[in-house]
Amino acid sequence: MNRFAKSMIWILGTIVASASCTRSVKTETPGEIYFTDNITVYPADAFTPDSITASVVIDEVIGAMSLTAGNGLIAVSTPQDEPMVKIYTSTGAPLGAFCNKGQGPDDFLNTHILRPHLSDNGDTCIWINDVTGQALKRLNISLSRRESHTKVDSVVPTAFGAINALIAGDMLVFELMDNDAYKLNYRNLSEPTDTLHTEQMYVYPTSDFYAYTGSPDVSPDGKHLAIGMSYFNQLNIITLPDMERSAVSVGNLKKYDNCYNSAERMPKFYAYGSTTCGNNDVYAIYYGMADDDIVPDTEEQKGTTIHVIAFDGTVRRILAAPELLVGISFDEDTSTLYGIGADERIYKYDLNGLN
Repeated sequence: MNRFAKSMIWILGTIVASASCTRSVKTETPGEIYFTDNITVYPADAFTPDSITASVVIDEVIGAMSLTAGNGLIAVSTPQDEPMVKIYTSTGAPLGAFCNKGQGPDDFLNTHILRPHLSDNGDTCIWINDVTGQALKRLNISLSRRESHTKVDSVVPTAFGAINALIAGDMLVFELMDNDAYKLNYRNLSEPTDTLHTEQMYVYPTSDFYAYTGSPDVSPDGKHLAIGMSYFNQLNIITLPDMERSAVSVGNLKKYDNCYNSAERMPKFYAYGSTTCGNNDVYAIYYGMADDDIVPDTEEQKGTTIHVIAFDGTVRRILAAPELLVGISFDEDTSTLYGIGADERIYKYDLNGLN
């Protein structure tokens, strides 16, 4: 089994583990939003893909699972390795490895990282979702490097089992999946007494249904959240803080008809994977294949299709990278798209020449 298949199995295993948990957090009654509502469907043959080429910026990162780029940095999450976060310059020079496993205030149990940013004191920081530790923690990279040890300088609790957690301006937004629904939770961090709000994105009346989510991301301005729902072949764009949602689908998956609004548990398939936001667009990996085909066995299957979709739901273009990617991140400052290859290399795509 190659690393691409292992990555998918690890992600789905994390979701299943999270889904089995119960929550003790009191929430308001959720408003239901079904995935078949408000979908714009584009025919796949309406677009001619634009080929993009890459340079290898980091030759190998053992166990790379997700990455984020910004402020001249590349941060790579390696939750099956330790330390679990590797930091590099934009040219691939290593700056250190952080996040040891443990129960201490500066330790982590599981990691999903957000875009690097500058804190109020001028230090460079990244937010990390410690899923098992039930908290969103801010790692101070500058302080960690000065003291040669991971330093957490801010902690925001999340509900147990939150699959992903993100900071968007003054909002904490996180995903939660229980046995019958996928939920999007949010609260205002600037208001300590603010209620934990919930949008229930779909309801399915069986306990063994899971919708694989594709690494949600928040736009740099904190106004939009993008979530790819693979089993529904949809990219969901949610405006913040009003939580209005639209969904986009490009074509149908191979072997299936009308899969963009299917509520069937079987067959399972992969469509939208990793998503990353700029200030104007969402970039989303599109696999478009059944789970039996996620490991390419022919030259024709290799490569990655990336859909570029504006925040109003308009599909702007389709990009075609020759490498097989398992995760992407967009650096708004340099118009650079970074990708984790199935070969564990980090690739760099300069999009400045594209209109």
